[in-house]
Amino acid sequence: MFTPSLAVLWLLPALQLGLFGFFFADAMTGTLWYDDGVLCLCCAAGLAGGAVYVHGFKLISSAMPTETRELAMASASVSADIGIGLASVASLFI
Repeated sequence: MFTPSLAVLWLLPALQLGLFGFFFADAMTGTLWYDDGVLCLCCAAGLAGGAVYVHGFKLISSAMPTETRELAMASASVSADIGIGLASVASLFI
């Protein structure tokens, strides 16, 4: 199975942030891109987020020492859920 490096895992959220900037600018102006092709970019953003989620937990489970692995997994799970909740609240105002 493919296992991305830590650098690639950091590039994927940067890609999501860039796409967010594009979506925000497009929503504010309405002139950048307005057709069904934008859905492909939405799918790319979702796939990047899912890849970081899955491979981040995979990296934690393989790279952390046995003594701290359970705490690391629990902390990452709670942090991911908090981030998703904050993003959901932010989406109501953007």
